[in-house]
Amino acid sequence: MKTTSPRLVILTVLGGILITLAVLPVALWIHAFNATNIQPERVEIFNSYFPAFLTGQNTITVISLIFCVAGIILSLLMNRLKNRILRITSILFTIIGCFTFLYYLFTLM
Repeated sequence: MKTTSPRLVILTVLGGILITLAVLPVALWIHAFNATNIQPERVEIFNSYFPAFLTGQNTITVISLIFCVAGIILSLLMNRLKNRILRITSILFTIIGCFTFLYYLFTLM
């Protein structure tokens, strides 16, 4: 039976958590977008999910980009895992992180 280093598993889980934290604002924006038809109310609802110091123009986007990059790096480093399920999970985190990263770059344009 193949053994996997606990350190690699922890880093894979940490990469997944970082990517999940980067995807969370997108999910919250979708929820706020579906809540009302008036754009200023959508923005107000979205900003109400975060503390005041995070409601700057690009603050949430920049933080999410940092989380994406860190999560992608951790997931790419963990592609050497011997456990097949963890390797597939790592690849999945990498793909989701890349798409989220591209989404945030597009929103900064």
